Amino acid sequence: MSPQQKALVLSRQGNLELSFRSIPSSDAGQLLVKIRSAALNPFDYKITNTDYVSHYPAVLGMDIAGIVEEPGEGVHNFRKGDRVLAHGKFTNDLTAFQQYALTAVSFTAKVSCGKGLSTTSSVTSYSRFLQATRSPFDSAATVPLALDTAIVGLYGYQFGARTTPPLHGQSMSHEVTRHKLL
Repeated sequence: MSPQQKALVLSRQGNLELSFRSIPSSDAGQLLVKIRSAALNPFDYKITNTDYVSHYPAVLGMDIAGIVEEPGEGVHNFRKGDRVLAHGKFTNDLTAFQQYALTAVSFTAKVSCGKGLSTTSSVTSYSRFLQATRSPFDSAATVPLALDTAIVGLYGYQFGARTTPPLHGQSMSHEVTRHKLL
């Protein structure tokens, strides 16, 4: 694998350009993922004309779907070749508009893209949907934003319904939820 990759970068406010950057190496608790699909959300294109980005060049994109290339140290629940979806972060190595990105294990889920592949119980019904689609990675890349929207809408303290999320069969007070989860 070449140490360089193609990336769509915001070189300065308003200008996206195709560029090259180094492929990052995974650290403990991270995965190096070969991106197969990335969702383009309103935030991703609106941010190009705002002051939100302070350091250039910036790689954008929060919704990642791809294949694990390299699990980081201490990662035991993912292995090379696993198909995953992930929510990125606002740092160039953990964003979607490039060929390879790092993902935090805590924001990554396995998905089933065909017969015989493993899946986590939390995405079983969604996995059935993915099996029926022609572009399973495209479908998987839509999940992170949809999940964020649902979580904030249901459990958000400031902008949501403030319902108490179920955690391991136990309830928590809103005060604890606000500080610990959201």
